[in-house]
Amino acid sequence: MMKKASWKLRNLELRDYQLRLSEELAQNRRQNYIIWAPVGMGKTIIAYLAVARAHNLGRLQAGKVIIIPHSRAMVNQWCDFAQKLGLSEYAKVATSREISNYSKFVYGKTRIRRKIQEKAKKKNLYREADVVISTPRLFSKDLSEKIFEKRQIEQVDMVFIDEVSKIMTPNPKDPIWTYDTKKDYALILESFKLKQLIGLTATPGDLYELRMLEEKLQAITIGPSIDDTEKYSFDVKTQKHYIIDPWVEELDKKIKTIIGANLGIISKRLESHRSGLYSSHMLRVVTSLINHTDSRVSSAAKSVVKAIYMRLLLLERSFRALFDYVSDIEVEGESWDRIKQLTADRARSDPYSSKMRQSVKIIKLSTEKGKKILVFNRYIDGCEELKDALQQAGIGSDIVTGNMGLDEQGLKFREFNEGQNEVLISTVGVGGAGVDLPNADVVIQYGLSTSAFQMEQRKGRIRGGVEKCLVYKHTREDRKFDELQSRLASIGDKINRLNPDSSLRSNYRNLVELLTPQSKHTVN
Repeated sequence: MMKKASWKLRNLELRDYQLRLSEELAQNRRQNYIIWAPVGMGKTIIAYLAVARAHNLGRLQAGKVIIIPHSRAMVNQWCDFAQKLGLSEYAKVATSREISNYSKFVYGKTRIRRKIQEKAKKKNLYREADVVISTPRLFSKDLSEKIFEKRQIEQVDMVFIDEVSKIMTPNPKDPIWTYDTKKDYALILESFKLKQLIGLTATPGDLYELRMLEEKLQAITIGPSIDDTEKYSFDVKTQKHYIIDPWVEELDKKIKTIIGANLGIISKRLESHRSGLYSSHMLRVVTSLINHTDSRVSSAAKSVVKAIYMRLLLLERSFRALFDYVSDIEVEGESWDRIKQLTADRARSDPYSSKMRQSVKIIKLSTEKGKKILVFNRYIDGCEELKDALQQAGIGSDIVTGNMGLDEQGLKFREFNEGQNEVLISTVGVGGAGVDLPNADVVIQYGLSTSAFQMEQRKGRIRGGVEKCLVYKHTREDRKFDELQSRLASIGDKINRLNPDSSLRSNYRNLVELLTPQSKHTVN
């Protein structure tokens, strides 16, 4: 249980809106909330402050708090803030790193005995912890296996879900295109449905997501006033850098034709409609049809999946990587044969890519001006390729990826913040959210985000400066960029129409009505 003494959070200069929002969370313990605030305005601080305030007011009956960041990097951020604020002086904090230490069971004769022992250690850790910070995957697993026990659930008072928009799953009208919801979040919400749920988000999402959040959480939305947002949020200017490459344009069109033709086969065979398919989730949907009993559906689904991956390689990797993939594809057809020939010819003449060469030029110019650059790439191999291209140009850089341990990742970020490296190349999963790199001047988006949420999160890693998005002109990512920018602008414009005095204190349904419905985007 938490110590009875009043909490006094240290090393903190609190802003008025942080005090106001945390006070509301602490005072109204029977109400669920969603905290909306742009990146960098201290949602983590608001959450911890609310817990401290609720404790000091005697509003926490049992005293246990659950915090669910969506990734390991975010867990680290929450843990760092807990230490910075002096949380360990008042409460025992258990993080997913400690919990996962008891998940590595030894195989062999002693496996069953060791597994029982390790589960007992995890249970004890949960019993003793006042604050649990864990990823949804790990925590839901422990809930389902009853390692986090029913009596522990009863002792929970507050549950925070960071970037709460991630719990949403599109549900197209056509049942053929539906897919399972995110079961980890669903189990967590079900287990704590009688507790105070508090979601945190920097990107509210579109109309559909807002309605679903309203239904799931039964929450009202609060956040900083417009004046506070203008005063404290960071101004990162977004620039679209066109890369003109007719060869890439031609190949992108051929890939589009393959995807469209095979989706047409699937739709016809299943008597479905492509208009019901959300493009951002198309890969998962089509993948589920690979083992379909109808051989034509299965074959078409395989072709779509291969074409989607080929497009990703075309737009975000080197031409050599694209050729290596295409040359191994065992699919017959005139379009595929033409693609294989095109990629073979281009890979021989240009093993990197026109986008990679352009990014090297931008990085070189920026470093010559004394700028620090953060680059995002979707792939580990893509990070390695860019590092190699920079090295060929005489530019030093470092990379941080998901195949590194948490300690090594943290070291790479600290070295970058401390000025030991001028260029840091990161995979999206590691550095795309939950990592603050305030010393970076430029963030380069080597590959586009799949959602407005991801785009906002990546840009939010720096505190002012410039975001440069590298885009092949007249391709799928060109259209996607405009679509995401339009969505972000629409959300921002509608939110800014709220009365500044309301501090975004509105019923969720009222906020929904302010947002223009977003259309469903079909595959191009």
